[in-house]
Amino acid sequence: MTTLRRFPGEFSSMPATVRWYLADLGEFKGRQEMLTRRASQKLQALWQHALVESTVSSNRIEGVEIDQSRINTVVFGPPHLRDRDEEEVREYRQALSRIHDDGDAIPITEKTVLDLHRLVRGDTWDAGAYKEYEQRLSDVGNGRGNKTELILQAIAKKNQSFSISGIRDRCLEVSLEMVRRILKRLRDDKRIQSTGRGHNARWRKTVNW
Repeated sequence: MTTLRRFPGEFSSMPATVRWYLADLGEFKGRQEMLTRRASQKLQALWQHALVESTVSSNRIEGVEIDQSRINTVVFGPPHLRDRDEEEVREYRQALSRIHDDGDAIPITEKTVLDLHRLVRGDTWDAGAYKEYEQRLSDVGNGRGNKTELILQAIAKKNQSFSISGIRDRCLEVSLEMVRRILKRLRDDKRIQSTGRGHNARWRKTVNW
C-alpha cells in the first residue's frame, strides 16, 4: 500500500519487486493476446460453457430445472420452448448476455434494474413491474392478502401448467412448505392435478377449478 501511495506524485526509483511484477504483467498480456488469436474457438467454447453453467445453476437455486438433454437447445437454440421453466432459463440467459456484452456501458440505475427484470421475466404478468407490487401491498394493507389467497390468485392467473417454484416466485412472502400444502389440498379437492415427480413435477387446473 505504501508503494501505491507514491504513484500520484513523482519518485526517482521503483522497488525491484514492482519492476518484476510489471514485467510479468506485460508478458502475460502478450500471452493473452496471442492465445486470443490462436485459440479463439477454444475461448469461445469456454465462454459458452461458462454461460450455460451460470444460467442453469442460477435457475436451479430458484427451483427451476430443465431436462439435461435440452440445456444447449434452451440456452443457444431456436425460439421454440416446451414449458415455462425452459422460458425462464432462456430469459435469464438473455439478461446475462446483455450484462456480458454491454456491461461497461450499462448505467446502474432503477431503469436498468427494471429492464433486466423485464428480460428475465419475459412476457409474464410481473415483468418490469411496480404496478403489481403496489397492488400486492394494497391487498396486504386491506386485509385481503392472506397467504392462502395469494397462492390461489397466483394459480388463477395461470393459463397452462405451472411449477411449485413458479407459484412461490409470485408469492414471495409465502413459505415453500405452505405452497406445497395448499397444492396438496387443491389436488385432494380435485381442483388441480399433478404430472411428473420431484423437480420435474408440473401442475394444471382441472375442470373443477
